[in-house]
Amino acid sequence: MLPVHAPTSGTVTAIAPHSTAHPSALAELSVIIDADGEDCWIPRDGWDDYRSRSREELIERIHQFGVAGLGGAGFPTGVKLQGGGDKIETLIINAAECEPYITPMTV
Repeated sequence: MLPVHAPTSGTVTAIAPHSTAHPSALAELSVIIDADGEDCWIPRDGWDDYRSRSREELIERIHQFGVAGLGGAGFPTGVKLQGGGDKIETLIINAAECEPYITPMTV
């Protein structure tokens, strides 16, 4: 399971099933946030040189950032990289939010 990341700051008012914008229209366990309008970020610690980190550290970092594929299963990228990923030389991550499913819904 991936760590939960919120699109904005505010107060969590519920953790409950909620319909999503996915074509399946199935409910997913969702964190309901009463947004405070401030969009505050939590402190982050950057790495000066990711190349000095071990493969395991990189995979854990990818996991902690919540990176997942947006195919039907939303499979965690860190898990994919653990299996036979020692031959991977380059990882390209499209971090552009461009799909309705990954955009937070306003209710």
